[in-house]
Amino acid sequence: MATMSRRALGSAFAGFTTRGNPAMTPTTTLPSSCASSARLLRWSRSGGVGVGVGVGVRRFASARNARISMSLRAGIVGLPNVGKSTLFNAIVENGKAQAANFPFCTINPNVGVVAIPDARLHVLSKLSKSQETIPTSIELVDIAGLVKGASKGEGLGNQFLSNIREVDSILQVVRCFEDDDIVHVNGKVDPKSDIDVINLELIFSDLEQIEKRLDKLKKSKTKDQQVKVKEQAERTGLEKIQTVLMDGKPARSVDLADHEKEAIQHLCLLTMKPVIYVANVTESDLAEPHNNPHVQEVSKLATELESGMVTISAQVEAELAELPLEERVEYLKSLGVTESGLGNLVKATYDLLGLRTYFTTGDKETKAWTILAGMTAPQAAGVIHSDFQKGFIRAETVSYDDFVTAGTLGAAREKGLLRLEGKDYIVQEGDVMLFRFNLALKLQPPLAAAAGEMDSRGFDSEGREFSSATEMWAHEIGAATNAPVSAVEAEPAPAPAAAAGSNGDAGGEEAGGGHGHGKREEWYSKAIAYWQGVEASTEGVLGGYGCVNDVDVKGSDAFLRPLLAERFGAGKRHLVALDCGSGIGRVTKNFLLKHFNEVDLVEPVSHFLEAARENLTECMEVGEDTHKAANFYCLPLQDFTPDEGRYDVIWIQWCIGQLPDDDFISFFNRAKIGLKPNGFFVLKENIARNGFVLDKEDNSVTRSDAYFKELFKKCGLYIHSFKDQNDLPKELFAVKMYALVTDKPKIRNNGKRRRPKNSPHVIWTEVRNVSAPDNSFQA
Repeated sequence: MATMSRRALGSAFAGFTTRGNPAMTPTTTLPSSCASSARLLRWSRSGGVGVGVGVGVRRFASARNARISMSLRAGIVGLPNVGKSTLFNAIVENGKAQAANFPFCTINPNVGVVAIPDARLHVLSKLSKSQETIPTSIELVDIAGLVKGASKGEGLGNQFLSNIREVDSILQVVRCFEDDDIVHVNGKVDPKSDIDVINLELIFSDLEQIEKRLDKLKKSKTKDQQVKVKEQAERTGLEKIQTVLMDGKPARSVDLADHEKEAIQHLCLLTMKPVIYVANVTESDLAEPHNNPHVQEVSKLATELESGMVTISAQVEAELAELPLEERVEYLKSLGVTESGLGNLVKATYDLLGLRTYFTTGDKETKAWTILAGMTAPQAAGVIHSDFQKGFIRAETVSYDDFVTAGTLGAAREKGLLRLEGKDYIVQEGDVMLFRFNLALKLQPPLAAAAGEMDSRGFDSEGREFSSATEMWAHEIGAATNAPVSAVEAEPAPAPAAAAGSNGDAGGEEAGGGHGHGKREEWYSKAIAYWQGVEASTEGVLGGYGCVNDVDVKGSDAFLRPLLAERFGAGKRHLVALDCGSGIGRVTKNFLLKHFNEVDLVEPVSHFLEAARENLTECMEVGEDTHKAANFYCLPLQDFTPDEGRYDVIWIQWCIGQLPDDDFISFFNRAKIGLKPNGFFVLKENIARNGFVLDKEDNSVTRSDAYFKELFKKCGLYIHSFKDQNDLPKELFAVKMYALVTDKPKIRNNGKRRRPKNSPHVIWTEVRNVSAPDNSFQA
């Protein structure tokens, strides 16, 4: 398939089928939770067991042992005995906080992760027949109960304030039920008093911190002008906040300029954090909470304090946690409600923080990702992995409703529901996304390999890192059917294929790469299946980059012309070429037919080959000669053997990546018998910066220059000349053209070079390949 594909584009796809590797986890922090805006969210990542595409995320032991996406961190706070730990126990799968009827029973914060319920996720998973379904999540921290005087160290105050400083948002549980058996720390149920106690302690803590910081700023003697400007912005912002705090209002209510917000961000002020008041009611009040006067009071205060509010019954949530899933809905109905308090709490948190959810889905997994409202497509890709944001090219996007209507991604593409979105696209709630990105950007040169050792370390598009090509091929197609490239010896060429008839058709069935069995057969089948879903057009085979067609053709023509003149002379001669992985005949039509009297095409995807046949029905008149597309073979390269001595040039472009190393070597050994005297190969391929990059979506490998050279040696081929393809978009892989010959190029010493006058006596020598261009290279 001479198609530019996602691999040929130097890109890999993320989103549909992602898996992670903690070994390559970067530590990345998005806007911190201690920023001035209540809608800024800190993403916490750890270097432990990771999921996603190379992203280290939090994972906690749970009964289901489920993998959890990146989560926001919310702290559950409140006075002692208001129901914090009961609520925590009910909705968190991992760990149980000790629930007891006395103050300070929760001393160390209990941490757990709760999956966010989303019915859309399971619909997508069912449609995609995913092996795993991974929801996004909220990390909950049950923080010790607070009492009056905490800012001065009363109770567990200092420890409490330290714990609350680390969370992104605050869920303040407020007791709105009467129960003589559960002691209230102040002797009576009074929601306003409870809220005031906690708010005042947070305000006092912030005031103390601001006073210390302002005092330090006054003593600053810096002479750096930029530092002075920043300190002035910080001083102005803190003075505004100090005034508001003295009036008993939180810092988040202050209208600050952007430079002031940035200047005070490092202080992580407690009253900057968004707050949701959780009114904890009894079972009887759950259906009509507005009839509860305590709930009415909490609702009024939440509005005044610019905060969120949700009603929940911690006792009901505890009882739900003990029931089988199928019985929970019936139990809620019996109480007069349709949704658990957890669902309402999640929605309130999302609304308050300005969060959105998008999905990635495929046969391996369907996954929900949480982002901030207003994030662009590259930023959303960066939530999966920072490399996806750095190398972002574009995103294939379809709304949730359209995806469900179509049933599959392929069907959505066929119906025109799938959109190509660029770097400025704002991700919408419920988008189903597939990211195209330049995976080459993540390949930084490793430590220098030992002399003569093939540079074989690489990655795949799911974030997995391989220490060698041997490890990668063993993982993908099985060690038993694949030897490492260093151990593969050239195979004797089999007998040439029998004549294929007047049109050279090798059969009308779709070629699936019936070479070998098991994992190798699956490898080839997946590659063909991907291309079966691609439109037979220039834009389709070039992966959405139809604009590079002219540049590609021009570069190829400039490379081929001098080679033909050198190898075959300027006289008239009947030349024949083979276009391997011809796709829709783009390369043949645009320039091969200008140089060759006959061109045969081999392509494994039948609808591509049929398009090529239609595109090449007319012969091309070049001078007095007629140039034509002669034969069309519907076969994969691993199963193709050319007629002996038929071709002057075998052109191989953007199609060799599907071949494992041993099939790569086997193909070239068979193809060599198809060359005439002085015939040669041209291989035009993407070049990884080093090692290799495996695109799991279409099972193609982009190899480095060193990797290719090692393979050429194993094939008994020599590099006659090579050239880089210029003027491609910067986000794509580098592309290199190699002219490969079977005879070893001759080299000779070109003698001494004249020494310039008045220069040190140094003998200059130069080694040249007489028959090759200046950029020639001997493998």
